[in-house]
Amino acid sequence: MGSDSEQKKTLSASSLYIRVIFLALATSLLLIQSDLVGRRRKIAIAPDTERRKSTAPVSLVKQQHEPKSQRCALIFFGLPKVFRKIVLPSIKKHIIDINPTCDVYVHAYNFTVAPENPRNGEIGNEALDVTEIYDIFDGFKVNSRMYPPPPSVGRNLIITSDEQFLRDRDLKHYQKYFPYESFLKFPTSLNNMIRQWHSIGLAWDLMEKREKEDKLHWWNEKRGISPPQMTNMFTSPVYERVGFFRSDVEYRSPIDISNGDAVVPRFNNEKFYMTDRMFYGLRHFAGRWQGNTRFDFIEIYFKSSFGKRYKLHSERFLYYLFRFMPLTFNGNICFVRVRANEKFQNEDCKIKLANRGVINSW
Repeated sequence: MGSDSEQKKTLSASSLYIRVIFLALATSLLLIQSDLVGRRRKIAIAPDTERRKSTAPVSLVKQQHEPKSQRCALIFFGLPKVFRKIVLPSIKKHIIDINPTCDVYVHAYNFTVAPENPRNGEIGNEALDVTEIYDIFDGFKVNSRMYPPPPSVGRNLIITSDEQFLRDRDLKHYQKYFPYESFLKFPTSLNNMIRQWHSIGLAWDLMEKREKEDKLHWWNEKRGISPPQMTNMFTSPVYERVGFFRSDVEYRSPIDISNGDAVVPRFNNEKFYMTDRMFYGLRHFAGRWQGNTRFDFIEIYFKSSFGKRYKLHSERFLYYLFRFMPLTFNGNICFVRVRANEKFQNEDCKIKLANRGVINSW
């Protein structure tokens, strides 16, 4: 019996020893295999690729003076007033020079005399010269060998008469929805609002027309049909960022449209009330702000209890359109309206204390 138990102990010890040796050999083989795989991976990746990986940019946010930037557009709209003397120098300093890679698009109305507007202190005899708007394209150098070509009067500007506007928009139809508030004048306030929306829409259409032309060049370059000029400059053939700016204000602070997704000035905002004087941001947010979208939403707006209550009020209408959007209210932006009589609305940049709670809770 004793010899049998000793034999069993010897056999179990031997089997345990064999298992340990087997596990050790298996572990060694796995280590050798992983080392070979690692060596093959290092051989497959060239040193210059490793360097490119370590220095690759993390963000696609527009770099103003580097290639492959996000494509951007600056849209100016409305009725230019004292443009060459007051407005244009501020546009070039605070918008165009701050956004040098952006294309410029303009719509303007061809008025020779400012329309009468007692609310603005304009009595209707102030002379206007719409041709001053051409000066916004000065400084863009023409180079026929490069694509896309720089902004120009013929390609990036549209001027229409008030007669054309009245044919396109039935003002009496919109006047039915006039919001009878104390500070608004019937029908002047609403008519001017529709003119503004129409102007923004026409400039947006002009921008989209150019995009369609540029897409063809873009894809031809991608297929190797033409030299890679545009594809070397931009990440996309469409405008990824768009800014909207009035052409009757003096801009007093720099505005960089690469900073923020959906941005408005901090002033002129109230409860259920969003400023309509300026906007910039990503393309899909800009598409919601542009004028054609507003006309498209009027029927939907008036089916809501909000629309039935507030009627066709510009700032309240925009609040309705953007009430679920992630807006940024930029308190550093400052510009003031300029009247045809060269008077300034200097209180425009002031942020009312009552606004802060509304803005912070957006």
